[in-house]
Amino acid sequence: MKEYLRLITVIVLVSCSGSKKLSNQNLAYLVAPGLNFIYPDYKVYNLKGDSCRVFFSLDASELLFMKADDSLGFMAEYGFTYELFRDYESKQLLDSGQINFVLQQPTDSLSKATGYFDVHAPDSSNYVLNILLTDFNRRQAVGGFITIDRTGQQSPDNFIAIDMRTGKPMVSSLTDREQRIRILPSENENRKLYVRYFKNRYGLTSPPFGNDLTKPLSYSSDGFQLLDVANREEYILDKPGIYHFQYDTMIKEGFTIFRFDEDFPKLTDAASLIESIRFLTTREEFDKISNSKNQKQAVDEFWLKMAGNRERARVLIRNYYSRVQLQSELFVWSAEFYL
Repeated sequence: MKEYLRLITVIVLVSCSGSKKLSNQNLAYLVAPGLNFIYPDYKVYNLKGDSCRVFFSLDASELLFMKADDSLGFMAEYGFTYELFRDYESKQLLDSGQINFVLQQPTDSLSKATGYFDVHAPDSSNYVLNILLTDFNRRQAVGGFITIDRTGQQSPDNFIAIDMRTGKPMVSSLTDREQRIRILPSENENRKLYVRYFKNRYGLTSPPFGNDLTKPLSYSSDGFQLLDVANREEYILDKPGIYHFQYDTMIKEGFTIFRFDEDFPKLTDAASLIESIRFLTTREEFDKISNSKNQKQAVDEFWLKMAGNRERARVLIRNYYSRVQLQSELFVWSAEFYL
């Protein structure tokens, strides 16, 4: 009976996508914090031949664990259904599949559910992968899209970083701590890999009503090193900034890792709370809050003035800052950094 219900769930969810072009589907759920209950990270790694490997990672706490039996304890059951297209305008299905996973409830609340599945991508082209992640215990699913780049030797998908502390691939390109890594290229390359380091000096863009001129993005790196990937040389992300890995520095394309301050993208201090409301304030309001002796209180007073009462202010704060955090994850550094 359980297998029957699972099959029905998958069929209903898959039928929602149909054969429509991806560009014609409503994708609002991808950027609406209140509509999703799981936020997975994905990393594509091109394999030799005609396939690529999709690594995934998600917080185990986002899954629903249910009692299986006395010997197994509480278990989560989840799975991925995927469809591969040439681009967002294509209706032609190039590959599809489903793979399921079972996870025993971990004792650590910060544990991750990780794994991978392989997708058939037959030639040196770009693709779009439509993924549906289903929590079978909850009988709900969340969708997502991944672009796959199998063109060029410096495609970001031709590399993956291994976290030497855990021995597992880094699924997210974002990290908030010092990390020792090893880069694996998809081909047996004997050439050395260039690592270019950029300080995180790119601040907020001026608001639309501001008079400040936007500074041009500089492609001049603040550090440079050669990495011997053939001999499995390790590298340490020892300071905050942007790390760009390339074979050829004359081409901007490459593999990028972003290391930001601790707790990124969470907003945990007054400075980040203030910075996030820059586009809601006048210059005078922003300067007054920034120069306040008690910045946290100044931020609270700003939201109370905006809302009119404390209850509405709490709702506005929760909704606004959750969206700020989500946009940091999805948009700020979501595109590969072409230096």
